[in-house]
Amino acid sequence: MALRSAADLAWVAAALGGAALSLAAWGTTWWTTRSLGSLSTSQDGAQTGPSSSAPADDTGAPRTDWPSVSMLCPARDEEREVTASLRSWLDQGYPQLQVVAVDDRSSDATGEAIRALAAVDPRVVPVAVQTLPSGWLGKSHALHRAVAHATGDWLLFCDADVRLAPGALQAAIRHAEGRELDLLSALPTVDRAGFLLDAFWSCTGMLFAPGARPWAIPDPQSGAEFAAGAFVLIRRRAWERTPGMPWLALEVADDVGLCALVKRHGGRCAVVSGGGLVALQWYASPWDCAQKMQKNWFGILGRFSVPRTVALGAVFLGLGLFPLLALAAPSWPWAAVPVMGYLAGVLNARTYARWTGRSTRSAWWHGVGWWFTAAMVWRSAWVGWRVGGIVWRGQVFPSAALAAEQRVRL
Repeated sequence: MALRSAADLAWVAAALGGAALSLAAWGTTWWTTRSLGSLSTSQDGAQTGPSSSAPADDTGAPRTDWPSVSMLCPARDEEREVTASLRSWLDQGYPQLQVVAVDDRSSDATGEAIRALAAVDPRVVPVAVQTLPSGWLGKSHALHRAVAHATGDWLLFCDADVRLAPGALQAAIRHAEGRELDLLSALPTVDRAGFLLDAFWSCTGMLFAPGARPWAIPDPQSGAEFAAGAFVLIRRRAWERTPGMPWLALEVADDVGLCALVKRHGGRCAVVSGGGLVALQWYASPWDCAQKMQKNWFGILGRFSVPRTVALGAVFLGLGLFPLLALAAPSWPWAAVPVMGYLAGVLNARTYARWTGRSTRSAWWHGVGWWFTAAMVWRSAWVGWRVGGIVWRGQVFPSAALAAEQRVRL
């Protein structure tokens, strides 16, 4: 194991550093998943969800004083998913439920699907957006319109492709009330989407705990802010203390922005796992993912900077190439170091997958996910340079206007 050259020393430093970071990331994820909890486990440790009985009050009797909830659904060109999603919301059995579904300038049958449900269920309030006013992003404006029609004590911001298992709403309300939260976001279980997208999902899971610091979100002195757009539950009283959606009119990271909005105006926020009660149909294909995530890579993480985004892609590629360091080890015992680092990454991805109720199989090939991520990031930088901004739902939004109103810094 003798090191004979400066190149050997550099290799050892890179391998040990990478392995240490990988182990630290796994430890952070492990601790996070055990400290944050899940909607599928109630405060007293009892299981909730489809197989459990209705949540009870302190006397053991079924609870009857549930607060009213308005679910807010922005939908654009979601005809494949919106009917099944809204039906899963309506089938919750929640006693005081309103669903405000916004057809945001769809070119398909999304609007017809929403109106068909509203015709047979008075809990559905259909809203149609014909044009996008200047100074707004589409989703933020659709949510602004939805809030104007909401009547609930709680506002639940959900995406149009999110499905809820029976009991999800009750579990979320109980969790939020029991911990005196003003905002609760639940991470969804993402459906399997093929080899490449599953590998990419494993990578995002590995970055969640170290990047978002979710354990610190409830601390009002902490700058940690995060929410998953699939499920963001906000107490109306807390919402009314904020400027509302106009504060996020041009915020690309609108989901994280909701947490920032509530927390910066005195609200207490937290993130949990949906525990299988919140499910999300992910991207249709790797190309669909690359196109739709251009705004995330270039706008949110790259902060509209081409050099920053290119550098970010290089970091992700480095993570994907890390295990290949074993092939250039100064001697064979040293080859175990990058292999151990890669296995720590596998453990990290498996830990996150179990916590969010997903299969752990793709954790083994997460390295491929880093290569795909790097390619997506570099593509986003190229598109950002070519059009001078982000492309979202077929519309170009200039970097200068968005950067001037960016509230979220990740």
